[in-house]
Parts: sequence; C-alpha cells; structure tokens
Amino acid sequence: MLSPDDGPADLDVTVSLVDNPPNDFGRATGVDEITSAQVHNAQALVGQHAEGDWMVLATTPDGQAYSVSAPQVFTRDQVIALAEGVTFTR
Repeated sequence: MLSPDDGPADLDVTVSLVDNPPNDFGRATGVDEITSAQVHNAQALVGQHAEGDWMVLATTPDGQAYSVSAPQVFTRDQVIALAEGVTFTR
C-alpha cells in the first residue's frame, strides 16, 4: 500500500497479488463500470466504483495476477500507467 505521508487516507493506492482471479470482476470487486486496457501487453480489466474509486485487474509478463486500487483523484490513464509499472519477482 502506498500512502502519502501527510495526506488523507483516502489517497491510498494498494497493489495486491491475486492467486485466483475472479471470473466476474464486477461482482467480485463491486465496480459499476468496466472497460479493458492493455497492461504489460495483455488485456486488463479497469473498473470504477460509483463513488469514483478505481480498480484494475492485470497480470505481470510472467502471468502473476494482481490488482491495483486507487482513489477517484486519479484519471483512468493514470491508474493504467500505475498498473503498467507493477513488477513481480519470485
């Protein structure tokens, strides 16, 4: 989790490994609007909650699934760029 030192908690960004990606991304995460994007040259799902928070479900180049959640102050492009920057080493 990334949190600004002097900022409010509602600006936290969280990256989590996902062992079993959900079949129904919308239902599993509670997002209302789902689109797709390219992250690490693979299809990723980008969702936004009614209150504006973002959720991305993507995979690293070696196939490890992960999620990124970010507050509504991020744009869709910024959340995708953040997800693109995620790396994972076993």
